[in-house]
Amino acid sequence: MNLTIGQRISTRGEDFIITGTNTNHDGTALIDAEGISELVKGKRFSFDSRLDKDIRPIDPNHTILVPDTDSGYRKTKLFLETQIRNSAIFSEKITVANKTAINAADYQLTPTLKALQLPRPRLLIADGVGLGKTIEVGIFLAEMIKRGKGKRIMVLAPKSILAQFQQELWNRFAIPLVRLDSEGIAKIKSQLPANKNPFEYYDKTIISIDTLKKNAKFRHYLEKSRWDVIVIDECHTVANDKSQKGDLAQFIAKKCESLILTSATPHNGKKENFANLINMIEPTAIPKSGDYDKSHVEPYYVRRFKNDIVDASVRANFSEREIVRVSAPLSADEIDFLQYQQELKFKAIEAFNGGKPKDDFLFSIGIFKAFMSSPLAALESIKRRIEKVKAKNTADNIFEENLEILGSLKVKLERIINSKSDTKYSKLKKTLLDLGWSGKKQDDRYVIFAERINTLEYLRENLKNDFKIPDDAIQYFHGGLSDSEQQEIIEGFGKQDSPVKILLSSDAGSQGVNLHYYCNRMFNYDIPWSLITLEQRNGRIDRYGQKKTPYIHYLIAESNVEGLKTDLHIVERLTQKEEVVYRTLGDAGSVMKLYDSAKEEQLVEQAILKQNDNFLETSSSEVNDFDFSTLFSEQNDKTEVLITDEPFEKPVSIYSNDANFYKELFGSISYRGE
Repeated sequence: MNLTIGQRISTRGEDFIITGTNTNHDGTALIDAEGISELVKGKRFSFDSRLDKDIRPIDPNHTILVPDTDSGYRKTKLFLETQIRNSAIFSEKITVANKTAINAADYQLTPTLKALQLPRPRLLIADGVGLGKTIEVGIFLAEMIKRGKGKRIMVLAPKSILAQFQQELWNRFAIPLVRLDSEGIAKIKSQLPANKNPFEYYDKTIISIDTLKKNAKFRHYLEKSRWDVIVIDECHTVANDKSQKGDLAQFIAKKCESLILTSATPHNGKKENFANLINMIEPTAIPKSGDYDKSHVEPYYVRRFKNDIVDASVRANFSEREIVRVSAPLSADEIDFLQYQQELKFKAIEAFNGGKPKDDFLFSIGIFKAFMSSPLAALESIKRRIEKVKAKNTADNIFEENLEILGSLKVKLERIINSKSDTKYSKLKKTLLDLGWSGKKQDDRYVIFAERINTLEYLRENLKNDFKIPDDAIQYFHGGLSDSEQQEIIEGFGKQDSPVKILLSSDAGSQGVNLHYYCNRMFNYDIPWSLITLEQRNGRIDRYGQKKTPYIHYLIAESNVEGLKTDLHIVERLTQKEEVVYRTLGDAGSVMKLYDSAKEEQLVEQAILKQNDNFLETSSSEVNDFDFSTLFSEQNDKTEVLITDEPFEKPVSIYSNDANFYKELFGSISYRGE
């Protein structure tokens, strides 16, 4: 019996198509096949002709012809139309994405059009915050599925947005992804045999790269699997190939034909790390010398910002934000604490200039930063430090080991909390009251960002007590929650009937999460010392599809105390610069040219050390020699390889339009039912 790939066979009462064959030593066959009859459709099987004696090729000569007795040959036309619609299409234009549940802007078609021009459809989507990268991924996946090249898909996304990503692809593109979060993995363990590879059992999955990284067994599964398409969201987290996640990403990139990477911050200022991302897409793109320019990488990425979009109908999907600056003059107790902090800082600066280490300066700055989040955050930090010093039972000649200094700081912080002289919280409370907010069902929803978990807890207790709101009306979100807890909170907040009126979030909620459904107001309770983080925060409600004006509130602490005034102004300058970036440049990372939030925080520390409130206008000595603007400048939709005159493929159909096809189809079903 001669069997070949593509041939149809029948065995065990079902029909299959052969996808692979091997010959045993005795001449019998091992057959890989995919089911095509109803019970086994889409499933993969392996047969051994020594065991399955009833394997037989399906002979077209034995086809039974059934007469079409319908008026106008309806059955024949419906059969032919179904074959046309289910056939793979080979085109460099959009074929099905225009029929999905989206109102796609032209710029959102660009990544797919550009990827289809490449020998292998592999691309970095580096559009700015809030431009709809998930939609762009969905368009690409829909097109690859239509071309018969998207049967097996794996999406890697941060654990906080697994459910969000999964729902977007299902609701808008009807692409079903099995979510392998902690609950999904638990179900697999209970339902699948221990030796069953979940990535072979499920064709389309979504999982966190952190989950893959932590579970050694998954690596074994990955080694035995291949995919048609792999998507890595927030790919900047895997740019360092020396890290565990980076090494895993490099390995996974070799296990697929098509690869899509997405990130609003596609590089961290290190030339070699960006090269790692490009090498994942196309290993031959970067010269062996490591020296590359725009000509080497431009074919493999798209990057746009809001100000690149000129179409008025598209810009209508973005609402212009309103910035509200809430001045919070510090109370006497707060000034007392911060004056003491300033004394420590200036002593530390003097000692540092005298040649001593920066430890005391960093401690004083750390206390200042914690206090700018909340008095409770600073207090908890001091308490933990005191416990460590006492447990150590020895003291070094530095501030953080000095129990007298730590004790003084503790007393001053407790006085602020006990006397309720926290000006920033008082201003938050007053602002909410002035806006008519009381936590009732009809009130607006708010997102409040703060860096410290202690601050989130502090706000939750105070707001609950002051506004007499129930527990379920206020929730907090942070990186310490499990993946299922994070997903449940974000999913619930995005529902119209959600009881949650205030979502308190750490910066774990600043990347990728959609918070703009039924919410257009947010507070930066504290100001992160990074423009990148600040832009990410604001982008949670100021993004594509926001139907109302996004109101972004900044709580600005103020004081005229010498030194302190400059420190506060340095932090406030970040908010002013972010607004300038929003209006003009579009890329927050291009201001400090560090492209890394941790490095930006260090630059702010240096500005405080040098009392330089003009630090954003001067170049940093830490800036890398490589200028990334040479890669990303002048990038727009009108790339040479793009089809801009008519991006959609004209469909081939027996019917004049879809409505006529479905009318005939439903009519046939109704007729058959009668």
